[in-house]
Amino acid sequence: MESTYSTRLIAPRTWQIEEKRGEFQVYMYLLEENDRAVIIDTGLGNLDVGSIAAGLTEKPVSVINTHCHGDHIGGNGDFKKVYLCPKDRQGYLDQIAGNAPGKLPRPITTETTDISDGDQLDLGGRVLRIIETPGHSPGSISILDPASRILFTGDCCARGEILAFSEEHGIVGYRDTMKKILKLSDDFDVTYPAHGVTPVGKDVLKSILKLAEDIIDGNIEEKPFVHSFFKGKMCASRGELGIVYPKIDR
Repeated sequence: MESTYSTRLIAPRTWQIEEKRGEFQVYMYLLEENDRAVIIDTGLGNLDVGSIAAGLTEKPVSVINTHCHGDHIGGNGDFKKVYLCPKDRQGYLDQIAGNAPGKLPRPITTETTDISDGDQLDLGGRVLRIIETPGHSPGSISILDPASRILFTGDCCARGEILAFSEEHGIVGYRDTMKKILKLSDDFDVTYPAHGVTPVGKDVLKSILKLAEDIIDGNIEEKPFVHSFFKGKMCASRGELGIVYPKIDR
């Protein structure tokens, strides 16, 4: 099935690119300033993301991957430089080798440039800050843009079901990630995730944190998460929000 796309300006020199394939959708974000631009994630790989980016900016474009999963790295081959947290490096290589769910439709570069918590990228008067936000994957990151007062969160948090799959961090590590994000709340007004309804407000982030805390404390009903790929996971929900996480040894 082919993908379609649309673009919209969400802040000055900041575009959301939506890729849709059937019922599935994923967002990429292009941020431009005086010297260069970055694209946050590159989608499923069914689009010529390089040409889409070139239609929005004349600046040279690099990639920042929020994490290593196939619906976020598929168009990496259209760009010369890819930033990735080294904690997701093995997952990235596994995805390319076909050893992870979601086969990539075309080849992408195996070369990545490490980027870690606290690193900054200057686009020429617009400085982006990297925040490690593990939980969905070990090396998941969010990108803080003080100029637009937006935090781009990848798959870390959204309005809907959150997949906190990382075995290394578990639900406790995911809770700590949500606390970390909310401690930065003076620096952003809204978050933009990679899926679902956007933007996402701080009220939703607080509700996600409360749900994670209640899961840990045993204050909410949990049940097995049934999926062909992901075994041994549990899930719990409250209203529109849900979290999928590794089973807790109680």
